[in-house]
Amino acid sequence: MVKTTALNSKQMIKPDTTGIYHPKNERDISELIHHAVKNNLKVRVKGAAQSVSNSIYTDDYSEAALGTLRNVNMMLDQMREVSFSNTDPLMVTVQAGCNLGFDPYDPSQISTADNGLFYKLKAKGLAIPNVPDAIHQTVGGYISTASSGGSVTHSFLDALMAIRIVDGKGDTHIFCRPESDDHNDPFFAVGVSMGLMGVIYEVTLRCIPDFNIIGKQVITDDCNAPISLFQEASDIPTLQEFLANTEFCRIIWWPFTTVKRAVIWQARTMQASDYNDETGQPSNFTPKTYQDPFYPVFLPKDIPSPLKEVIETFTELMISSIFSIIGEWPNTIKEQGNEITVFKNKVNTSELQTLVEDIWPVVFPLLLDLFIPCDGSNPPQKFWNNWVDGLAMDTNEYKNNLLAAYRTELWIPLSRAEQAMSLLESYYKNQLHRDATAANKNDANSCFVVEILGGKQNNFWLSPSYETDSIRINFYSLKQTEEDVMEYFQQFWDLFFINNINFRVHWGYYLPCPSSPEGTDYIKKQYTKWNEFMALRNTMDPHKIFVSNYWKDQLGIH
Repeated sequence: MVKTTALNSKQMIKPDTTGIYHPKNERDISELIHHAVKNNLKVRVKGAAQSVSNSIYTDDYSEAALGTLRNVNMMLDQMREVSFSNTDPLMVTVQAGCNLGFDPYDPSQISTADNGLFYKLKAKGLAIPNVPDAIHQTVGGYISTASSGGSVTHSFLDALMAIRIVDGKGDTHIFCRPESDDHNDPFFAVGVSMGLMGVIYEVTLRCIPDFNIIGKQVITDDCNAPISLFQEASDIPTLQEFLANTEFCRIIWWPFTTVKRAVIWQARTMQASDYNDETGQPSNFTPKTYQDPFYPVFLPKDIPSPLKEVIETFTELMISSIFSIIGEWPNTIKEQGNEITVFKNKVNTSELQTLVEDIWPVVFPLLLDLFIPCDGSNPPQKFWNNWVDGLAMDTNEYKNNLLAAYRTELWIPLSRAEQAMSLLESYYKNQLHRDATAANKNDANSCFVVEILGGKQNNFWLSPSYETDSIRINFYSLKQTEEDVMEYFQQFWDLFFINNINFRVHWGYYLPCPSSPEGTDYIKKQYTKWNEFMALRNTMDPHKIFVSNYWKDQLGIH
């Protein structure tokens, strides 16, 4: 670790009209931190704001309070430079405010595809082998929460070589990866630290040469899947084997009882034998773009542009609206009072709600068949593309807010994949037999999706994949209130806790209530380097300026 002296100047930068600070360099960050220490303020840094809001901002942050904030909320949108090494062609240094790709919701409106890290790398003939489904995140936010693409073969954190950070005293530190990858080195504490040790403003990455991918996607009933999702099988790979042996993969699973559908996406790096007349050779490569599953099966897929783009956008917006309705009912009905008028007739809302709940198990499969039918009518899709466009398969969905749902993501040791999934399958089946009140709270959202991914082990102390390959189970919720979202997720936290399947949580998504059985005390026990992390954190931030009430409660920071 290298430490440099704090920088000083005559005048600190001013916030914008909403109260957000936009530092342009290390000096600006240091001055803001000195200001916060002197005035007993808190400091937090916003990236692409995909994480839970309370985990991002200071406690006084709200849309209503913008422009009157006392605490320091930064956005590093002015710090997005990408510099390539003159001595090592695989090394790149990037400022933390740079997006991985294009962020269509960037409030600064600076983000473009061209100035995203991944496209700059590709232009230089370089690549990062771990790419998330959607690439709008900033480099700093992506690293700090241990986010990852779906792979047990590759980890973004493997590419991380050096971190430059301004601590809670305004001093700059440079942490470099030790040659021996010694787990005790503080480099492995600072990398995944949720903004609690300081402001990460620049990182150095070791890239690999540019590559292309080739893959396929199948849509199938989960019981007829080409892999065994729930238990061991003699004739097809287990889920654990599939995740461990497939270079890039993702499963989207609809566990709703009358649907039971899975979308299985997989890909690998193209080899010399994969290139042919259809793909072209590496020098004249002709991509075949992956078609996202939310395309109406009744429409031809060879519609010319720009009509095709118009249809795709309209379809995605329509599906987004449908998902929103799913998430809001039955509250949407209840909010109308005791009666509503339907075709000039008064209808009791309780009776209407009961009717909707009764017919939904029949209607939903028909609705899903319009867009995601099983492969009998929608043959397996084959695709090949460059690494950026091919692995970032959810760019359109994110752009149209199709996946704008609340999430909790559990990282479970890969060795327990079948046990975890069998438990989930049984749980969803048993929901049919629960009392009506519980069914109303939970069953509606089980018609949405569960996302299943892999996570490669690494040495970062608070990474959910610390020292263990993982299966990542990502639960979505479309509930409309904080209370309902937490209640929905609680059933899954309880399920694994009660059945002694240990899990870690994605730091950017919903976390269990600190006082719950799966809360602070439970989370601490899942990380063998917890105490060392907290000791270093206290040294880096003695005034606790980076500790909002949210993180104080969730992690038990005193």
